Amino acid sequence: MRVIDVGANVGYYSLLMAQAIGPQGKLVAFEANPVLAKLVQANLAINGFALGSGISQVISKAASNFTGSTKFTVFESYMGGSTVFENDPQPGDTAKRIDVACVTLDEQLKDFGPVDFIKIDAEGSEKFILEGARRIIKSSPNLKMIIEFQPEKPLYDLVSEHGFKVCPILPDSSAQEMSFSELQNFGTGDALLTR
Repeated sequence: MRVIDVGANVGYYSLLMAQAIGPQGKLVAFEANPVLAKLVQANLAINGFALGSGISQVISKAASNFTGSTKFTVFESYMGGSTVFENDPQPGDTAKRIDVACVTLDEQLKDFGPVDFIKIDAEGSEKFILEGARRIIKSSPNLKMIIEFQPEKPLYDLVSEHGFKVCPILPDSSAQEMSFSELQNFGTGDALLTR
């Protein structure tokens, strides 16, 4: 099983995925915040999924629809909200803009093969990340994704173009397919994308 975690934060979901894929699986975790990327690496190593094991790899880059560099807002307290966008910090928090390397999933993982699962939680960059993963999406017929889904028409059209149904994850942990108009009423939240 081949899985990708974009916006790995401290690696909680990376750990769950590493355990689920077993010793023959492959996990690539992307985290643009360099402090959090080191925590992902440490958490994987402490839990027996060290980078040298061949199971996991941590990429300390922002995933997007281009390769190069970009500005990245890092929040000092709420690090999980760090973003490529120039957002103001929450009350009581501070932020700084840093330069980070940026890459498309297609370019970084050109030899990775078909992917079974992708998790994306990237504070509003989901559309750009998926634009940079078109080859992976097309070459992965069994691909399922969980993404932080914002009900915006360009994102909805992009995932629909690839044959995905958008199924928001409801408070009872079930997932229910919704049309674009239903999604607008639902608001931003995690969604399962399945074909």
